[in-house]
Amino acid sequence: MTNTNGQGMPPIFKIRSTNPGRRQGTKEWSREELDAIRSSYKAQYPAEWRTYLEYEAEKGFITNAMNTHLMAHIENLFPGLHWRHYRAGVMDFRFANYEALQFPMWKPENRELRREKFRAYLDETHNQHQSVTVNGDLEFSDAQVDQLIAHLQTHLPELWARYCELQNEIGFVDVHISLEIERQVSMLFPKPRDISSAVVGIVVFDEANRRYHFEMAKPENKRRASELVREQMAAEDQDDMPFNEWYRAFKARKDNK
Repeated sequence: MTNTNGQGMPPIFKIRSTNPGRRQGTKEWSREELDAIRSSYKAQYPAEWRTYLEYEAEKGFITNAMNTHLMAHIENLFPGLHWRHYRAGVMDFRFANYEALQFPMWKPENRELRREKFRAYLDETHNQHQSVTVNGDLEFSDAQVDQLIAHLQTHLPELWARYCELQNEIGFVDVHISLEIERQVSMLFPKPRDISSAVVGIVVFDEANRRYHFEMAKPENKRRASELVREQMAAEDQDDMPFNEWYRAFKARKDNK
């Protein structure tokens, strides 16, 4: 692609309003662009379009091959971008289709059935000696992050209090808390199974730190937080010490100083 002077340069685009794409500078695909992607894909690949809709509606995910095909189609329509923008374009395309068509298997109430169907798909690909990768990461609006935190405060107050304590005291949380917060995403928001919600840890931390100003998130404590991560991992690997046991020992040392 060239600019008006004929000199090569990347296309200019609007940065996403959602996170973590906002902090990463990922393109936000407009309604007009998504409409063009949809209409051209349906016209050029009618069989693939029907299969795509079937997977979204009846399985709650798409295959890696489907995702790659959609990425290639978007790149043909809008050349000159980094691959991550096309990956995000597929995700925006899919969520726009959900808004229009309300795929049943995306809905929170069908999350367990969706999980079972995806597990069967994983077993099938494993038997065929193939691997499966995620097809993108969820994006969260500020309103969704507020909704999720309010949900945690109301329905899982002990977990939320523990989350804030750990972030303030050591600068990280154990994997069980991270997984539980990620699990709550599927209870609140529609999503396909093949898109990861693990990035929720980033966006929840950003908002919680904005509200509470965690001590260990301050720049002057960055090195100390990294040291504590290494200490906890070493205790787990070398001494088989569970996270909670390590944290109790850490608090005892801190209180005795």
